[in-house]
Amino acid sequence: MESSATLLSEIRRRSRRRKIFTVLAVFLLIAGSGTWYAYRSGYFDTTKQTRTESKVEYSSAETGSVIRSIESDGTISNTASIDLSFDTSGTIRTMSVEIGDIVEPGEVVAILDTSDLELQITKSELSLESARASLAEKLQAPTDIEIKMANATIMSAKANVDDVVRQNAYALENAELSVENAKKNLDIAKRQTTSTVDQTTDNRKSLELDIAALGTSRAKTTEEYQESVRKADLALKQLAESTAVKLNGYAADLGETLDSLDDILEVENPNQVYTLTNYYSATDLTTREASKDAYRVILGRYRSEIQNTFPTSVSDASANVEQWLDTIESVHEDLRDLSDLVYRWLDASIAAGTFSSSVISNFKNSVSGYRSSAASVISSVASDRQSLESKRLERSLLDTAYQRSIASLDDSLAAKELSLKSLDAKEADTDASIESKISSAQKSYDDSVRELANLKLEQASGLEKARRAVSDAENSLEKLMQRPTETDLASTRLSIKNAEISLAQAKSDLAKAALTSPIRGTVVEANYSAGETVRSDTETPVVTLVNSDAYELEAAIEEGDIGSVFVGQKAAITVDALPGVTLSGEVRRVGYSPESSSNGVVTYKVLVRIDGGESAAIKDGMTARAEFIVESATDVVVVPVSVVRSHDGVPSVRLEDGSWRAVETGVTDGTTVEIKSGLSAGERVVTNP
Repeated sequence: MESSATLLSEIRRRSRRRKIFTVLAVFLLIAGSGTWYAYRSGYFDTTKQTRTESKVEYSSAETGSVIRSIESDGTISNTASIDLSFDTSGTIRTMSVEIGDIVEPGEVVAILDTSDLELQITKSELSLESARASLAEKLQAPTDIEIKMANATIMSAKANVDDVVRQNAYALENAELSVENAKKNLDIAKRQTTSTVDQTTDNRKSLELDIAALGTSRAKTTEEYQESVRKADLALKQLAESTAVKLNGYAADLGETLDSLDDILEVENPNQVYTLTNYYSATDLTTREASKDAYRVILGRYRSEIQNTFPTSVSDASANVEQWLDTIESVHEDLRDLSDLVYRWLDASIAAGTFSSSVISNFKNSVSGYRSSAASVISSVASDRQSLESKRLERSLLDTAYQRSIASLDDSLAAKELSLKSLDAKEADTDASIESKISSAQKSYDDSVRELANLKLEQASGLEKARRAVSDAENSLEKLMQRPTETDLASTRLSIKNAEISLAQAKSDLAKAALTSPIRGTVVEANYSAGETVRSDTETPVVTLVNSDAYELEAAIEEGDIGSVFVGQKAAITVDALPGVTLSGEVRRVGYSPESSSNGVVTYKVLVRIDGGESAAIKDGMTARAEFIVESATDVVVVPVSVVRSHDGVPSVRLEDGSWRAVETGVTDGTTVEIKSGLSAGERVVTNP
């Protein structure tokens, strides 16, 4: 393996070649990829195909390099910048740079218009001269004219005090009258609202009493309904339980009846010598067997549906009484049908003379009784069912009557509540109107009181100011007649010192009118133009520079390739805006959190620091491509991917003499493949199928 620098050099060479022959490279890549896929798929397996070309083409194995890499587009950004601003305010006279210019340390980027600064110097000089003149004046004695002017000022100030007193009295009288009128209007507004509020209160109480009465009536109706329901449910339960007791009795009688029928169906003539077939016809035997089969069916239903289902206690029969009625009715219908079959069989027995007429007569009487009993039970069940249905209907009518009563009460209650809401809305409007009138009157009164208070303060202040003017004029005359004290002289000398300081500051600001660059960098922002005003306290810099050696590229690597990228890995950077230029870089950070693109592809952010040197030509925000070296082989035997084919199930090449030789392949970039063994540099191989 070569060093990273050698690999980057190879990438640069390939990048330049790719830039020059872009169309050809794309074509070869598509063709090579198709051939490689055909090779992987066994398309060129000589065991499956027969060469038909008449002209054979060859190429020689060479010593070279194969590099497999990952490419990703990204955006360049700069991580180091500096803002340049003036230390003083002014208007820009000259802007020496534009965006994209490269400046050197100490180079002037902008100059302020010095007219104002020079004017400030002139003003400072005049202030200094004035302060010096004031000192000289204080050292001189007052003149007669100065004394007369001071006395005139005193007389004028006293006359002004008299005028202020007269004007204050007139204005105060008017303000107090305004307060009195505003108070009367406020009292009238409050009295007018009393009757309206009382009437609204009476209406509300009446509606609330009606609503309370309706609520009481509704509660009483519900209470009476619940009591009626309780009684009806109790009556229904008692009827269901009494019916269940009767049904249990029917079930017990049914068991005894089935036992008696069993005796009839199983009895035989004690004097019978021959089998039944000697005495009965086939029809008679069929009737007897049908009777016994029907008996077994009803006996089975009795045991499964009645004997095993009916409870011993019927204290809560309301839920199951309908099912029990159905069961008893159905089984007794079967019993009635069975009685008919047995009766027909007994008629046949009389004809055959199997039994005596008295025995047959007793049997028929019993069967007739069973049939009558079954019919009676069926009729009784129907009557019980009708009684239950009547009770349930009564119960349902209670619900209907209750719902109608409640609906009527609810309608009345809703109407009253609607009236109360309407009253609330009307009251709200009335309250708002009353509140507005009172608020307006109160505001007028408050404003009048406040204006009166403010007037008194202003009058007191104005009178005090006028009296102070008299005192100041008298003090000025007194000072004029006095010689200056050492304190006065010291104050004037201090003014001279301050004027000297202001002059020095103005000269310093003039020296700061030129803005220079402290570094070598590229101008990325120029926020002002000649003629614009800039302040020293603004947050917007005049010029922003970026360090040309502090650029980074943020790339997005798909999740299938992110495992091949690591911190410290070298990368080759090509910039769309700089054809033919390949920059070197190094991976500084690999993101841990995935990001999904709009097409659902998961990617990870990778940050590449671009090395210096050629980076002076790149700009913030440029689109670039980073190529990361994943796998490489240098100084190895390489051949085009298309010459490697599958022969006898292994990768092979076809030699010049037509024979096949197995080879071991290594790194491939999709166009060229490394031959680890089986072929030497210089050997010729067939390139076409």
